[in-house]
Amino acid sequence: MKHAVAGFDFHYGNKGVGHMDRLAADSGYLITTTSVSKLSRNGLKISSSYIRSCLQQGEVDLASALLGRPYQVELQRKGSTYWVKPYYTLPALGEYEVNCQGDKGMHTVKVLSKEEVEWQSGKTLPKELSIHWLKKIEAKEQIS
Repeated sequence: MKHAVAGFDFHYGNKGVGHMDRLAADSGYLITTTSVSKLSRNGLKISSSYIRSCLQQGEVDLASALLGRPYQVELQRKGSTYWVKPYYTLPALGEYEVNCQGDKGMHTVKVLSKEEVEWQSGKTLPKELSIHWLKKIEAKEQIS
């Protein structure tokens, strides 16, 4: 590693005594650093934890606003089901409007679990695709 980028409140080491201002010295000045200043919305610090919390609540529109772009995941088809690739998080159970990369139309999807997505559009989709989560569709009845 030659350069580290971390948030203003990043800490490391025993009892978290290391911080961005100290990282260069601790590395023998082999690592340069950039500290990202605090960003907040409605009094809450914008962070990966906050964005994951939005996704867990199904608030994909808020997660997208915090990111400055639609939240995106990469999926791979196995049989008739799409599975999320590692390191991505699917939003909470529910129905969502999404945009498929490489496909001009909008498709409504229903998240069945934390690992798979069922397409309700009837169109044949490719083996791998990227979807951009736009908004949650308010269901008339609860999904069980």
